Amino acid sequence: MSLYDWNHDGKKDLTDDLIEYQIYQNSVGSNKNYHSPSSNRNGMSTFGAVICTILSFVGAGLFFSLLGIDTENVPVVLIIIVVAVIAGILGVIGDDRGW
Repeated sequence: MSLYDWNHDGKKDLTDDLIEYQIYQNSVGSNKNYHSPSSNRNGMSTFGAVICTILSFVGAGLFFSLLGIDTENVPVVLIIIVVAVIAGILGVIGDDRGW
Protein backbone atom coordinates (compact mmCIF):
# COMPACT_ATOMS: atom_id res chain seq x y z
CA MET A 1 0.00 0.00 0.00
CA SER A 2 1.39 3.40 -0.95
CA LEU A 3 2.18 6.03 1.63
CA TYR A 4 0.88 8.99 -0.38
CA ASP A 5 -1.98 9.78 -2.73
CA TRP A 6 0.21 10.55 -5.77
CA ASN A 7 -2.55 11.12 -8.32
CA HIS A 8 -4.71 13.15 -5.86
CA ASP A 9 -7.90 11.18 -6.41
CA GLY A 10 -8.69 10.96 -2.71
CA LYS A 11 -7.63 7.34 -2.15
CA LYS A 12 -4.46 5.31 -2.03
CA ASP A 13 -4.99 2.69 -4.72
CA LEU A 14 -3.04 0.55 -7.19
CA THR A 15 -2.17 3.57 -9.36
CA ASP A 16 -0.53 5.25 -6.37
CA ASP A 17 1.33 2.01 -5.60
CA LEU A 18 2.73 1.89 -9.14
CA ILE A 19 3.77 5.54 -9.07
CA GLU A 20 5.47 5.08 -5.71
CA TYR A 21 7.23 1.94 -6.94
CA GLN A 22 8.64 3.83 -9.95
CA ILE A 23 9.82 6.66 -7.70
CA TYR A 24 11.53 4.13 -5.44
CA GLN A 25 13.17 2.33 -8.37
CA ASN A 26 14.50 5.59 -9.82
CA SER A 27 15.81 6.78 -6.46
CA VAL A 28 17.80 3.62 -5.70
CA GLY A 29 19.02 3.20 -9.28
CA SER A 30 17.50 -0.23 -9.84
CA ASN A 31 15.75 0.80 -13.04
CA LYS A 32 17.76 -0.74 -15.90
CA ASN A 33 16.52 1.86 -18.42
CA TYR A 34 17.95 4.73 -16.37
CA HIS A 35 21.60 5.42 -17.19
CA SER A 36 23.73 7.07 -14.55
CA PRO A 37 27.49 7.39 -14.53
CA SER A 38 29.39 4.83 -12.52
CA SER A 39 30.63 6.01 -9.15
CA ASN A 40 34.18 4.82 -9.83
CA ARG A 41 34.53 7.01 -12.95
CA ASN A 42 35.86 10.38 -11.86
CA GLY A 43 36.56 11.73 -15.32
CA MET A 44 39.78 11.96 -17.24
CA SER A 45 43.11 12.15 -15.46
CA THR A 46 45.57 14.97 -15.99
CA PHE A 47 47.85 12.59 -17.86
CA GLY A 48 45.00 11.63 -20.19
CA ALA A 49 44.16 15.28 -20.82
CA VAL A 50 47.78 16.11 -21.69
CA ILE A 51 48.02 13.11 -24.02
CA CYS A 52 44.73 14.07 -25.72
CA THR A 53 45.95 17.64 -26.20
CA ILE A 54 49.25 16.55 -27.73
CA LEU A 55 47.55 13.97 -29.94
CA SER A 56 44.96 16.51 -31.09
CA PHE A 57 47.66 18.88 -32.35
CA VAL A 58 49.45 16.00 -34.07
CA GLY A 59 46.13 14.81 -35.49
CA ALA A 60 45.31 18.28 -36.83
CA GLY A 61 48.71 18.41 -38.51
CA LEU A 62 48.13 15.02 -40.07
CA PHE A 63 44.63 16.05 -41.13
CA PHE A 64 45.89 19.08 -43.04
CA SER A 65 48.86 17.15 -44.44
CA LEU A 66 46.66 14.34 -45.77
CA LEU A 67 44.44 16.89 -47.48
CA GLY A 68 47.50 18.63 -48.93
CA ILE A 69 46.59 21.98 -47.35
CA ASP A 70 49.34 24.43 -46.45
CA THR A 71 48.56 25.62 -42.93
CA GLU A 72 50.00 29.07 -43.61
CA ASN A 73 46.94 29.79 -45.76
CA VAL A 74 44.39 28.34 -43.29
CA PRO A 75 42.61 30.77 -40.95
CA VAL A 76 43.52 30.25 -37.30
CA VAL A 77 39.85 29.78 -36.39
CA LEU A 78 39.62 26.74 -38.67
CA ILE A 79 42.75 25.23 -37.13
CA ILE A 80 41.31 25.75 -33.65
CA ILE A 81 38.03 24.11 -34.68
CA VAL A 82 39.84 21.09 -36.14
CA VAL A 83 42.01 20.74 -33.01
CA ALA A 84 38.94 21.06 -30.76
CA VAL A 85 36.99 18.42 -32.70
CA ILE A 86 39.91 15.98 -32.62
CA ALA A 87 40.48 16.68 -28.90
CA GLY A 88 36.80 16.07 -28.19
CA ILE A 89 36.82 12.76 -30.02
CA LEU A 90 40.04 11.67 -28.28
CA GLY A 91 38.65 12.86 -24.94
CA VAL A 92 35.56 10.69 -25.25
CA ILE A 93 37.63 7.70 -26.31
CA GLY A 94 40.15 8.31 -23.52
CA ASP A 95 37.48 8.73 -20.87
CA ASP A 96 35.81 5.48 -21.92
CA ARG A 97 39.13 3.66 -21.75
CA GLY A 98 39.99 5.13 -18.34
CA TRP A 99 42.91 7.41 -19.22
